[in-house]
Amino acid sequence: FAGRQDDIRVYMRSIHEIPIGEFTGSCPIVDWRTPVVMNGYSYLVEKAVREIRANDGIQGNKLVQYLDTSFLVSPMWDSATDWVHLPFQVSLEEAFYMASVVSNKLLD
Repeated sequence: FAGRQDDIRVYMRSIHEIPIGEFTGSCPIVDWRTPVVMNGYSYLVEKAVREIRANDGIQGNKLVQYLDTSFLVSPMWDSATDWVHLPFQVSLEEAFYMASVVSNKLLD
């Protein structure tokens, strides 16, 4: 590893919703990964990143970033054929977006 430790960046992203299916829609519920709960987790991750950045000085503003991919994923949350995993095209678009954001940040 040729870089310094303060060159390491951490990216935290929004969490995917999964469709309400056999396990998330059963009574009693078996799997709590419903869209509402997953959105709550994403909010908490984003809030944690904001707190880290606010408390870690100027350097922390560059080292920890939140990547919100919900604008790509949320419209397709219920399109999973297996009721869990996003279609390949959606995952690919998300990966391209995240790679673009990360590569642009490396140039900062």
